[in-house]
Amino acid sequence: MGTRILDLLQLQNLTKRDPSAYKEEFLLQYQHYLTQLQIFQLKPTKEFKHFSQLVSYLSHVCVCYPKELSEFPKQISDLLENNCNNLEPELRRILAKSLILMRNRNLLPQIQMLSLFFKLFRVHDKPLRSLLYSHIVADIKNTNLKQKNQKLNRTLQNFMFTMMNDDSEIASKMSLKVMIDLFRKKIWHDTKTVNVISNGVFSKNSKILITTLNFFLHIDNPDKPDEEEEDEAIKEKRAKDNFRKKSLAHRVGKKTKGRITRLAKSKVDLKKAKQEEDNKLQPNFPAIELIHDPQGYCDKLFNVLVKTTEKFETRIMIMNFISRLIYVHKLMVYNFYPFLQKYLQPHQKNITYLLAVLAQSCHELVDPDVLKPLVMTIAKYFVNDGCGSDVIAIGLNTIRSICSRCPLAIDTVLLADLIQYREKKEKGVAMASKSLLQFYRDNYPSMLPKKERGKNKTDVGLLAFGHQKVSQGIDGLDLLMDEELNARLDAIEAGEEFESDNEEEDDDGDGWEDVNTESVEDDNSEWVSDDEENDGEEEEEEEVEGEEEDDDDEEEGDWEEVEEEEEEIEGEEDEDDDDEEWEDVEEEEVELDEEEEEEVEEEIKPTKKPNKKSQQKEKVEVLRTDDIKVLTDEELIRIRKLRILKEARDNNKQYEDMDQDDDENGENIHGLIKPEDLHGAHKKKKEEKLERIARAKEGREGGYGSKASRRDKTGKSTTNEYKAKVTKPFVLTLKTKKVRGKSLKSFRDRQIGQREHAARQKRGRH
Repeated sequence: MGTRILDLLQLQNLTKRDPSAYKEEFLLQYQHYLTQLQIFQLKPTKEFKHFSQLVSYLSHVCVCYPKELSEFPKQISDLLENNCNNLEPELRRILAKSLILMRNRNLLPQIQMLSLFFKLFRVHDKPLRSLLYSHIVADIKNTNLKQKNQKLNRTLQNFMFTMMNDDSEIASKMSLKVMIDLFRKKIWHDTKTVNVISNGVFSKNSKILITTLNFFLHIDNPDKPDEEEEDEAIKEKRAKDNFRKKSLAHRVGKKTKGRITRLAKSKVDLKKAKQEEDNKLQPNFPAIELIHDPQGYCDKLFNVLVKTTEKFETRIMIMNFISRLIYVHKLMVYNFYPFLQKYLQPHQKNITYLLAVLAQSCHELVDPDVLKPLVMTIAKYFVNDGCGSDVIAIGLNTIRSICSRCPLAIDTVLLADLIQYREKKEKGVAMASKSLLQFYRDNYPSMLPKKERGKNKTDVGLLAFGHQKVSQGIDGLDLLMDEELNARLDAIEAGEEFESDNEEEDDDGDGWEDVNTESVEDDNSEWVSDDEENDGEEEEEEEVEGEEEDDDDEEEGDWEEVEEEEEEIEGEEDEDDDDEEWEDVEEEEVELDEEEEEEVEEEIKPTKKPNKKSQQKEKVEVLRTDDIKVLTDEELIRIRKLRILKEARDNNKQYEDMDQDDDENGENIHGLIKPEDLHGAHKKKKEEKLERIARAKEGREGGYGSKASRRDKTGKSTTNEYKAKVTKPFVLTLKTKKVRGKSLKSFRDRQIGQREHAARQKRGRH
């Protein structure tokens, strides 16, 4: 048998090199395969090795003889479809691999092969299912790589919809996993795929139900990036780090030609990497936003929750999914809140998870009368003096999360009672109560007692139930037009220091022009204003920089320069800006009449520099009226970052980058509330003895242990000089000649030593 394998492998290699020379040998093997196939169809036996070798040989050489082997792919697929349960597991995998090999060479129709592979999911063969799963995903991905194949996608989606309702639970689960993987890789990133997947929550199989819930709740593998996307992200990160290092070296080190060239090249590489990333961007909507008829879907799912007999962990996952649906689509499912109320007990299992689900399901369109009983229940069982500090902190944080979404859900009496917990000694309780107080101080101080409203707090107006604040345009759109703020943000993200060019202008006031220091310091130069000329042409020898900033817009450009000597006039004309025209007037000139003076003023009046804020407002108005543009996700994220940067700059605070899924207030933009967020600040739990021992052992790695063990690790012995330095007590070293000599140095010797040290540092020697 060993010689036979060797002969077939040699024949396969030689046939690929010269198909015409080995055609007779190929035909002989093909006739032998046909006879073996007929025998095998009548009686599948365990002696399949010779038959599998023939199938492998023919699948490799089928490209060389397409006419002779035109029926070969159909024969293998029929054999798998009709006798899949009777074949040996190893033979099934060999036949499937041969079909995959022929499909990769476009010798087999794609729809025919994929439909066969979906049917093979019913077979109880786990290695075969993993092989089919990986090929299906890779094949559909390669087909839609350059352009979407809508015909193939529609056909396969319809076929998968029937497979979801298949009698075989294994086939249904594998089909569901294929669709989830294709959606996460953004190959089938459409509403039809999401709605096919969403039907899995109504399945009677618990595994399919949990898989569907995990997909919508992003519990396992949330939108995993593809390998190519990971490589591109690594490439962009490397380009960014390289640019940061080169810019730092250019800023700190000597300005050499090589460094300038390397900095320019790194800047080009970073720009190219960002451009490649931007070209592949496409809208990434969460799957929960693409569900059709969310109100009817949520009502149907709630009925399933009420009647289900699944275990408690699965039921709270369904509750979480319903709460996410309610918040994202602003649904009205009022029966859901009384259903949750019966679980609001401190001894309830996973109570923090349930409180997060409750807070997550609240939004501004929920009737406050529905939420008030739940807030009262939380305050009754969680926020009282008989509960522990951790329980009170969780209860206060939950009430604050509910009130931040629906401020009318709490009474003023209860609110006044809850804010008194800020005086507690426990840090978590005090911080939770202060956060509730600060929220109402910033937004609705009228609901607080007068002494708790704070200073200079204006009420924005508490909206009644059903009322909504409508904003004209996009809030923060003007920040995109602020060039200085955008440049500052780019510099922060690139790791550079930003120096504003307009700092001097901001100090002097808007609209002031720069004055050369030579003309200011010159005693002979004098400045005369137009108003002073009309009053009697009183001469002043002081500078104009002390004028009030309120008159900048009116008097800007109305100044005339008076010089005494012609040489100074010529020197200053070269230094002045090109866009301003200054007229030199001698002191001894005859006074002009008022009419002539007005004409001269119109001629010599410099062009007024437009204000930066007015330009910014004009740009925003043009963008809101004339230019109709849809902002991308990146631009919306940038607006949020610019808001944080502007607030940090106004309050003289350090800019802290935010998470991509968080808004400027630190809350999740998709309405997600994690149970960990409700714990708040609490005292660190005391470690057990085993944990302390494990932590102590982790710190000893490499730094502790016997000297022999350390020497064995490094492989080197210590010198006598090193031993004397390390092992000698410090008290004995105080009386050494070297130490005493330093302390007994004269002031003159210390100065000489400092000079020598500075000279060595200047030469680059340390």
